[in-house]
Formats: sequence, structure tokens, C-alpha cells
Amino acid sequence: PSAPASADEIAYYFRVLLKEIRSFEALDSLHTVTTVFFGGGTPSMVNPQYIEQVMNLLRTQYHFDKDIEITLEANPGTLTKESLAAYRGMGIGRLSLGLQSVHEDELKMLGRIHSYPDFLKSYDAARNAGFGNINVDLMSGLPRQTMDKWRETLETVAALEPEHISAYSLIIEEGTPFAGTWGTRQGRIYLPGEKLDREMYHFTKGFLAERGFSRYEISNYAKKGQQCRHNMTYWTCGEYIGFGQSAASYVDGRRFQNPAEKTAYWNYSRSAYASFKAARPLSLKEKEEDNKEIIKNRLNVNWAEDKYKLDLALLIDKRKLDIEIDAEMYHKTWNSELCYRDQLRNQRLIEQGWSIKRFWAYQIRDNL
Repeated sequence: PSAPASADEIAYYFRVLLKEIRSFEALDSLHTVTTVFFGGGTPSMVNPQYIEQVMNLLRTQYHFDKDIEITLEANPGTLTKESLAAYRGMGIGRLSLGLQSVHEDELKMLGRIHSYPDFLKSYDAARNAGFGNINVDLMSGLPRQTMDKWRETLETVAALEPEHISAYSLIIEEGTPFAGTWGTRQGRIYLPGEKLDREMYHFTKGFLAERGFSRYEISNYAKKGQQCRHNMTYWTCGEYIGFGQSAASYVDGRRFQNPAEKTAYWNYSRSAYASFKAARPLSLKEKEEDNKEIIKNRLNVNWAEDKYKLDLALLIDKRKLDIEIDAEMYHKTWNSELCYRDQLRNQRLIEQGWSIKRFWAYQIRDNL
């Protein structure tokens, strides 16, 4: 079970976190940092001085791209005028606010500590502090949620004109208190059925498109030029390094994850870099399967059932993406590839509405 951390625990956690980051100093000359993302919970609940310590170390240790994207996840109701000014002062330019719903009964059901007025206060304060790139997280498929309530949530948030909206469908994770209530046979009768869930999804796509939001991933919508570059690193199978408890990484062909348990993570931090170097690089076959799973999850592809499967392969050269179509090579600038190997199937895919896109090799048909 989780519980609020004490001030001493928070201070100690950040000392451990900084130690872990320092242990990866050997990577500083090999990589340019293009995005930083403070997430994994509610980083806005700690004193901004801790976030600043991390930012200062990262800037000292790594080379930052001149157009770096820095995002902080924030829980509505935890932001103040002072904390927002501090975030802006340390170079954070993007906020991700976890609203979920504009309806108080749905927020209470989700166990959120904020109200919709709390969110509005935080949103306005962020704008006044100079944040010109804000994402709002929303959630559909909630128990007792109707299409009318979901439509109202979308209409209300879209009217605020954020740059980005993430609209997720509820997933009940086993072993959580939420699953204990709504994951049971009796609780599931209050969940929207599959038909209504799909209707919500298709309505979301059309509604947001009419308001200038382009869907660039199964659950993410952005105004022109405002796609989250950090998340696109995951979706294009790029490299990333995660620091902190439970953080996941993919660096130099090695995929690894930090311990989830607190004491285990504290012990691990003493030899984090050595553990990374000792990790076995993924084989090409493992990379193919690994990234196929990423694409399946991100773009909602069912590889086992889809009639027109795509074969996935990876390039060793991280600086090029080759998409092979009928033995012709088209060079892009990302680090994974999808190969269409059969000419007849290619034509059928095109007729079905498939196309090559810049940030990944294909786009799911509109009717999925």
C-alpha cells in the first residue's frame, strides 16, 4: 500500500536520485538530451527546489539540445503562483495536468484530490506564469459514465484551448483498490460496454479534429506542431534513460528497469551504471518483438488478428530509418522500420487506407 512520504523521506529520495544520475556521467559525451519529462506520479507535490536540483545536475552533466522540450506532470490543486514561477525559471516549458473529468462525481469515484474549479485555477495560473504548452489528461470509459457526460468533458476542456489533449480509456489494473471495487463481476456491470466505449473513442477523434486537434497516437491529440516530442521517442522506438524508482530505460540496445521497491531502489542506485553496463543487449529478434509490442500498444494494432500484418525490423544505425516498399528505399530520420515485403499486400493496404507517415511507418485505418 502507498502512503504520503514524510519530508525526510522526500529529501532522502532525491539524494538517492541525484546519486543515480551522477553514476551515468560516462554517457554525457555520447548523447544529446532532447527532452526531459518529470512524471511517474505527482512531481508537483514536492518542493520545487528538488526539481531544480535535478535540472541543475542534468544541465551540468549532459549536453542539452537548444530546442529541448521539458515537461512536468502536475496534479491540479498542487500548483501555486510561486511554484509555477519556479518551474518556468528552471526552463520547464510544458505542463501536463491530470484533470480526467469535469464532473465532480467522476473525480470522487477516481479518488482524485482536486475539483474542476481547482483545475481551472491551476490552468489559469499556468497561463499567467507564461506556460504556452499545456496538456490536459482526460479519461473515458468510467463507471456510470454516459456519452453526454463524456461529451461535456470534451467540450469544456476544448473550449480552454490547450495545446494538447490526452484522452485515455479506463484500464483497470489488477491488484489495485480500484480493481477491488470496479473489477469485480458486480462492479463491471457499471462500466460502459464495448460498443459505448468505441463510440466514445470515435466521437473523441471527430470532435477534436473539428477543433484543430490532430490525432498522432491512439490516445493523443495535438494542435499543429505541439505533439509531445518526449512520448514520440517511445513510439518511434528511440533511446531514453529513466532515473528514479521503477523508471525504465532503453540505451545502447539495452532495455532495463529500476527496482520498484523503495529499499531495493536505494541499494541499486549505488551501482546503477554498472548494472546498466552488465545488462545484455537485445538481439535483433528481441528488438523486433519488443518494438512490435510497443507499436501494438501505442497504435492499437492486434498483430494476431489483423488481416494485413506488417513485418517489423530495426536498423542498427540509430540515425536512419529505412522503410522498404517493393525493394525501394526511402530514408527518414528515426530509428525503427516497418517493411512491407509483398507488392500485392502493399496495394491492398493502400486501398484499405494505410499510408506512410513521418513519425512512424504507418497510420492505422480510420475505421479501427
